[in-house]
Amino acid sequence: MHLNISKEVFFTRGGLLDEILNNTFEQAILVDTNANIIFFSEGSERFSKKKSHETIGYPIKKWVPDHGFDKVLETGIADKGVLVNLEGNITSISHHIPVFSKGEIIGAIGFVVFTSLDTVKKLLASMTSSGNSEYATLYDRVSRYSSKYSFNDYVGEHPLVKQLIEQAQIAADSDLPILICGETGTGKEVIANAIHTSNKKTFLNPFVTVNCSAIPDHLLESEMFGHEKGAFTGAATAKKGRFELAGKGSILLDEIGDMNSLLQTKLLRVLEEKEFERVGGTQLIPSNARIIASTNADLARLCADKKFRSDLYYRLNILELYMPPLRQRFSDIPLLVDHFVSNSQYDIKFSDDALDIMTHYH
Repeated sequence: MHLNISKEVFFTRGGLLDEILNNTFEQAILVDTNANIIFFSEGSERFSKKKSHETIGYPIKKWVPDHGFDKVLETGIADKGVLVNLEGNITSISHHIPVFSKGEIIGAIGFVVFTSLDTVKKLLASMTSSGNSEYATLYDRVSRYSSKYSFNDYVGEHPLVKQLIEQAQIAADSDLPILICGETGTGKEVIANAIHTSNKKTFLNPFVTVNCSAIPDHLLESEMFGHEKGAFTGAATAKKGRFELAGKGSILLDEIGDMNSLLQTKLLRVLEEKEFERVGGTQLIPSNARIIASTNADLARLCADKKFRSDLYYRLNILELYMPPLRQRFSDIPLLVDHFVSNSQYDIKFSDDALDIMTHYH
């Protein structure tokens, strides 16, 4: 699929093409053959908080590093359903379409159909009930991306929060394992998800979570590494584990302090050898997922008590992040109140006395 448009229409602004792009799509961008921006729609301005005069003439990669135009400009073949990271959010791009004039490629159009994958997820959810395997597969893929957080989603201005975000951003740029420590409810999964989203290698790949405390020990190994058909009673078919589903993305091992010693040994091998076997299988499967672990336990003490492998602890603890509890950042409570109220369906206002009580409650 491609468009045939005269050079005059493509490169002249303020005409019918601009009207169509401004009024049809949530966001739209035109680039020339060098992937420099020549048109930046009104929707793109609203979403990015940037004006056209700030973007036109500049390479698209300056604003969107993984923009997806290069391949289309090189091959002249349109793509569709591309996932792109815009302003720290995963966005579904419906198409990048090459534009031709007299048989010569002169640029490309990129437009956004959905700025939120939650919208796509709800649409697909209504389709999967029909039993269509294609929609079910697509729903599974989109669901792996649809609940992404960025560092902007961790609300707070306290110095402890600023220090945490700064350290997490540095950690996100690496490929090393990360250990996130903090009490229940401090936002460990939000930070883990933000790390995944901000890493250029992982953000377009799945973010998979395993709750090590919620899954019984006899099932956890199968959940993590998968199993072959007939591996145990009830294993009627082969099943991929969370490490396989994560692919080149990230896997969060939540509450890893509750993992039993046998699985700790197997996880250590994954960290050291970058491979694993399914339960009941003999084939080695490479592991490319970035490992993030979280815990509300004192792993150093568990190691001293011989309840957690010290070699695994040191493998996981290359980069450690500490999540401060709310009682250590009382000044952020009014910000959090505003955040949750503005994102709720209720019209609620808190008096100064109510806020004062909350900010002094242990």
